[in-house]
Amino acid sequence: MFYDDPLEITTKTWVELLTDKEVTRESDFNVLKMVYESKNHELRASEIASRLNLSHHGPVNLQISRFSKRVVAKTGIQPPLSRKGNPRWWHIPFLGYEKRGMYPWIMRPELVMAFEKICG
Repeated sequence: MFYDDPLEITTKTWVELLTDKEVTRESDFNVLKMVYESKNHELRASEIASRLNLSHHGPVNLQISRFSKRVVAKTGIQPPLSRKGNPRWWHIPFLGYEKRGMYPWIMRPELVMAFEKICG
């Protein structure tokens, strides 16, 4: 299954969110930039954890959840929901799919364009 639920966040809004220090903390920006700079703007949480010298991907998942909750609080958007009706917090900044029991995150195109504007 490919997770590509639409979000009502434009590139312009992503630029505002990425430059708002109350929404995007330095550690959030660094993780997002890591995904942005990866091939096809795609990484798994476990790969991010490894690059950050963390022994498990749990802290990365938690960080993305907290970041996404701040995005929702700032914008008022409705987060994508699972079949059980729970928010899929990772799905705010990312699209994704399952591959052999793993879930690669792919940066949303509008967020990619926001990084292009910010990072040149």
